[in-house]
Amino acid sequence: MKVEPVPARTVRDPVTGSELTAALDVPDGSPFWLRRVAEGDVKRVGTSADAATSMVRTQTSAPVGAVS
Repeated sequence: MKVEPVPARTVRDPVTGSELTAALDVPDGSPFWLRRVAEGDVKRVGTSADAATSMVRTQTSAPVGAVS
């Protein structure tokens, strides 16, 4: 996936430590970059908004039908 920084936000590449100033190709499904997208620090480019939203997983407390 490809991401680019959002204005007024500073994000550092976790591999190089350098500040993200332009669009960057990052690994698909990377937890770090998916969190940055979800928190609004970066935005995905070259994809539709629906595809970007589908990549962010939601977490539930327990599977449906689970007995505690």
